[in-house]
Amino acid sequence: MMNGMFEDSNMHCKPNALVGNFGWFLQGLLATLAFLCLIIKRFCEPKYDRRPWKVWFFDTSKQGLGSLLMHSANLLLAGQIQGDPCKRYMIHFLLDSSFGLLMIFFGIRFSQHIARVKNWESFNFGEYGKPESVRIWLIQCGLYLSLLCCVKIVITLLISLDIWLVLTEFIMSPFTDPRTELTIVMFIIPLFINVSKLQKHYFYDH
Repeated sequence: MMNGMFEDSNMHCKPNALVGNFGWFLQGLLATLAFLCLIIKRFCEPKYDRRPWKVWFFDTSKQGLGSLLMHSANLLLAGQIQGDPCKRYMIHFLLDSSFGLLMIFFGIRFSQHIARVKNWESFNFGEYGKPESVRIWLIQCGLYLSLLCCVKIVITLLISLDIWLVLTEFIMSPFTDPRTELTIVMFIIPLFINVSKLQKHYFYDH
């Protein structure tokens, strides 16, 4: 059954490969490792600089919801466009992790600026009041998810440029086996980028 998801004339991923059994296995494995990395990172932080569990949960759940939104959008968009969905997903993910991350950074900074100017505590990302408020967390989740939707719209427009597909074809050209391609796109590249982000945050904080 899995083999049928990959077989075509060019030995590349078929449209349902991303959401096939092997694809879901890779996604579940990646999500598990990403969560474990967050737990490990927390316990590697100095105790004096460690966030309370409630604040940690608010931060990580907000990021988790955002990651789920972007991942779901990427799966949907990659499957809707004609061509190799693995390569399409890879384009979306790489742009999300570079240009999209830059847009998110400036969006959050703008929200924090508004929070200072207007004295709107709920717009100050990462701060949830004293004591921590679920209402403020919900507002920040809404702001964050709205920002991600704007980012995804811009990136989807950027992907219409042929240069991204050419670049992806070049990167993936050494790999002809469809399962290898799916593993690289859905597991290895996302895991490498997520671990790199964690390392960067750790060294910047120390």
